[in-house]
Amino acid sequence: MPDKILNNDPANEKSYTAMRSVKWWEKKRLAFNIVLLLFTTLFIWLKQEVPNARLNSEWVIRTVIWIVGANMFFCGSWGGELLWTYYLNRTPFWVDFRLLLFILGTLFSIIWTWLVLIPGI
Repeated sequence: MPDKILNNDPANEKSYTAMRSVKWWEKKRLAFNIVLLLFTTLFIWLKQEVPNARLNSEWVIRTVIWIVGANMFFCGSWGGELLWTYYLNRTPFWVDFRLLLFILGTLFSIIWTWLVLIPGI
């Protein structure tokens, strides 16, 4: 594919740029999951719904479902960039802007987790 990009084939250049965007976001997915898992566990512990601070199968299942759902929304990050870049013919997001979106999205996920898990506090 680099040969075709060097030959100024715009279709392949767009695909290459789109794949670089997806790779950037996917490299951040593990960090996102670790942060969300730590905060979810912390919020469950703070709510003290786990007797004697032991996780039961219900909380494990709820946490897994929550993180799977969060990952579906995480796909919206690179999906949005793909729409922006590939289909709307715009320039890709700058790395600094991607990092800002990643941080804001992670903070939003933490706050949303707090609001859902701890409604009474």
